[in-house]
Amino acid sequence: MQPPQRGCKKTENSEQYLCPEVPERAQQPRAEGKIAHRAEQGGKEHIKPQLAPADAQREEKGEKRGKRAVERVERAGQTAPCRPPQPHGAQQVVEQRERNAEQQRGEKAPQRTECSADLTVSANLPESYISSGEQRMDIYRRIAALRTAEQSQELLDELIDRYGEPPPPVLRLMDIALLRAEAMQIGVCDIAQRGSEISFTFAGADAVPVNAVMALCSLPKNRRRLTLSATGTEPKLLLRLTPNEDALDTALTLVGDLRVNKEENEKEVTL
Repeated sequence: MQPPQRGCKKTENSEQYLCPEVPERAQQPRAEGKIAHRAEQGGKEHIKPQLAPADAQREEKGEKRGKRAVERVERAGQTAPCRPPQPHGAQQVVEQRERNAEQQRGEKAPQRTECSADLTVSANLPESYISSGEQRMDIYRRIAALRTAEQSQELLDELIDRYGEPPPPVLRLMDIALLRAEAMQIGVCDIAQRGSEISFTFAGADAVPVNAVMALCSLPKNRRRLTLSATGTEPKLLLRLTPNEDALDTALTLVGDLRVNKEENEKEVTL
């Protein structure tokens, strides 16, 4: 005779046992019940990973810090200074060798001027275009590091591949980065728009490419709307906008013309 199941009682006049009825579901072993449940759900068991309290708290703090950083960048708009990316590795060695060679020749190393730009244009990375705050922050850094049109085109191609065609604010943000980079080459440290006037402030009197500025001011299209103010320690080039004139496009054209004139004058001096 098999041993009685749990809960069975022996009758008084026999050696038989009376056992309570066991529900059909309870009769199944636990492992078989789980397998049957997974089969009913299509063979998949979705388990949400559980983080330890400390890990979950750190992850939440990291997400909040990233979100606050993106909000600060977007809130600051385009008033933050454009800082050149720091050189690393082989580039740093090459630049140090160039500085040592210039010192041996008695040449003065050119000073890289930082530039800020404050124009009344909408230039940012919309959340509707890049939803991830961490990815937006990374793209902000990469756009700020743009120095040439080739770099800008490469980044634009990547953005199109990853996120689709960028909206106008993204394109303007990239144009402002190129504007700052080109302005640094001609000694401009600040570009600011006040109403219908844009001022281009030079880092100092020595930073003004005088011949290039004078050649630009003498052009018929710039008469009565482009003047050089030499008062104070930081000379300014003032540009008056015409009605409905695009401030960003005009600033890009002016800075580009100044750079070309400066390079031509430097070539003439070396000949």
